[in-house]
Amino acid sequence: MARTVDHISDGRLILGIGSGWKERTTTNMATSSAPSHPPRRPGRALPRIKSRLTKLNPAPTRDIPILIGGKGPKKTLRLVAEHGDIWHGFTTVDSYPQAAEILADHCKAVGRDPTPSNARPASTRRVCSPMRKGWWRWA
Repeated sequence: MARTVDHISDGRLILGIGSGWKERTTTNMATSSAPSHPPRRPGRALPRIKSRLTKLNPAPTRDIPILIGGKGPKKTLRLVAEHGDIWHGFTTVDSYPQAAEILADHCKAVGRDPTPSNARPASTRRVCSPMRKGWWRWA
């Protein structure tokens, strides 16, 4: 489906993946409680998704950037460093510097340049320097 949307949108798709749950989402879905434990699927799914995107025929119009939303310092930010191209951290002006520092440490640990091109608190930002050609950039 991502490939089809990428073609229809002339290469403007960003594939977004959440790392957990938000109380507001649970409430809006009329679920009575939060999950008993945070979902752990993104860690297993991301390598498969990235691999599958490279094998599609016809191929996507370019490498589809992966946006990961979440702010967990141990697991989520590590996933962002390993697999993400864009991070939405749900941070505040006060919490952003610490989250960005943790993400930079994870990027360094996996061999990616942690220098972002468009970093702002409480917004989406590009993660690490791209490791792929044809990187999509904000207009």
